[in-house]
Amino acid sequence: MSGIENEMELLQLQIQQLKSMIREKDEILQHKDKELQEANAKNSKLRLQAKAKAVKKSVDAKKGHDVQEIVEDSDTPSQHVNRAEVLLLKRKLEDKSRTVAEKDELIRVRENQLEAKERVMAERDALLHDMTNQLEEKTRAMETLQQAFGGGSGDEVSQMYAQMVYKDRRIMELNNKLLEQDKRVMDLQEFAGEKDEVIRGRDKVVQVLQNDIREKDQTVQDQALLITKLTSRVESTNEKLDLLTEQMRLKEQELKSETEKFHIKLTESQKYFEEMLSEMDAETKRLQGVINEKNLELSLRENDLVQLIGKHEKDLEAILKKENVNLQDHALHMMETKLKDINEVLEAKLKVISILQAENAEKDRQLSESREAQRFLKEKLQVTSEQVLLLQANFVETETQWKEEKLRYQTKLKDVVEKHEVELSEKAVQLESLHSRLSHFEAAYSQATEEYRRLQEHYNLSVAGKEREQSSDSVAVREEMTSSLNQQIEEYKVTIEKLRQQVKELQSRSSGEESAGPTDSKLLKVKAQMTTKVKALEKQLAELKSSTSSNEVESLKNRVQELTEENKLIQQKLVEAEEQVSTLDELKAQLFNDLIISTFSR
Repeated sequence: MSGIENEMELLQLQIQQLKSMIREKDEILQHKDKELQEANAKNSKLRLQAKAKAVKKSVDAKKGHDVQEIVEDSDTPSQHVNRAEVLLLKRKLEDKSRTVAEKDELIRVRENQLEAKERVMAERDALLHDMTNQLEEKTRAMETLQQAFGGGSGDEVSQMYAQMVYKDRRIMELNNKLLEQDKRVMDLQEFAGEKDEVIRGRDKVVQVLQNDIREKDQTVQDQALLITKLTSRVESTNEKLDLLTEQMRLKEQELKSETEKFHIKLTESQKYFEEMLSEMDAETKRLQGVINEKNLELSLRENDLVQLIGKHEKDLEAILKKENVNLQDHALHMMETKLKDINEVLEAKLKVISILQAENAEKDRQLSESREAQRFLKEKLQVTSEQVLLLQANFVETETQWKEEKLRYQTKLKDVVEKHEVELSEKAVQLESLHSRLSHFEAAYSQATEEYRRLQEHYNLSVAGKEREQSSDSVAVREEMTSSLNQQIEEYKVTIEKLRQQVKELQSRSSGEESAGPTDSKLLKVKAQMTTKVKALEKQLAELKSSTSSNEVESLKNRVQELTEENKLIQQKLVEAEEQVSTLDELKAQLFNDLIISTFSR
């Protein structure tokens, strides 16, 4: 009984352990669900970012295409710089597109890994579900056993219990083995994924390095082309700027002369119009005074006429009152004569009045014409003043535009001069470094020749003290050595001829700045090869010190003399080459000074 109770306690402990394991698995599953949700969220975020980058890439590509078309249509230096910037932006865009594609591939790999983990989690969930079902069945079986414990025999129960415990242990062991195998599989998958990532990372690094190398080579070529184009553009822009400045100066002079002429004409016309107006005003005033005088005279004549008519009427009345007919006849006769006289006077006055009225009408007409002319002149003066104001405004506007263009061209010229000065300073530094290297190699060459001379003297002394002959094999070896020396001398001649051709090409070129660097480097390489060959000859001479044959010694002496003569010839040719290089440097300096003078004169 005590053993069964102990086994029951052990079984309950195992059940509790299994429950705790199930809880832990549930917690792990919840944690994995959270990680899965976070991974899905990150995945969706990365997809959205990839889509946004793709859209942005397409928009940038369209903009780059438009900018490229605009740049291809234009020909100014600033637009060439913009073209280079567009090319750089295109390369950056291609890099970004490659990174986006890599990110998409990484997202797909992560999605596959997540799907595999989800499958593993589903398998584990099914396994846990089976285990929980088995535990429930076992607990139910234990309960039935405990209920039937009182009625059955103890041996059968203990055997059944032992079998159940054994099966449970086997199930636990198998479960543990499955879990260990799952862990191993997961570790292997993670390890393989890490290895794949490392391999992909290395491939990417190699690809990036190759792309960087290609881009650097392309940028160097583009910069060289851009420098040549910019120099040509700068020269053309300088010429255009000179032409524009000259045209602007001529236009300013013409405009000033035209404005002065126009102002003079305007002042003269204003004076003429003012004089005309003053004359017209004086004439109108004079005519108005004459009209007033004539009106006053006319009113006086009318008053006199009225008085005469009244006087004659009174005389007629007085005559009619008289009784004497003779007197009446005489008075009538007198009256008739007076009436005739008065009628004549009246006719004369009427004629004068009609003449005065005609003159007045003529004066009114002249006055209206003068007023109309005055109004027309005022309108014309106003129009001319408005035209003058418009011309002044246009002059101010054009003057501001010319000043802005002048400032813009001055800034461009300043930038170009600064770039040119920087390039000239860099080339001067390169020339100084090349000169220093040339002097260093010349010193090394002189040191090598001195060492060769010293070894030659030592060899002559050693040969004079030796009298032993050498075998035919040594003679053949020496002949081979002499033939090799002849070949080396021929190579020296070939290199010297090449050097001469290069120096001639350098002298024939007009753009000495671009070809100075490689020729100097070739000259230095040739000098280095010659120094190495001189050292090889010294070694061969040191090997030939052991020769004892007098004939061979004499032949070798003759050969050494020939070599010394050829060495002297080579030295003379090198001196000539150095003189040509110095003349080339002088030409460079002269060209540099001409460029500086031309830039400052512009």
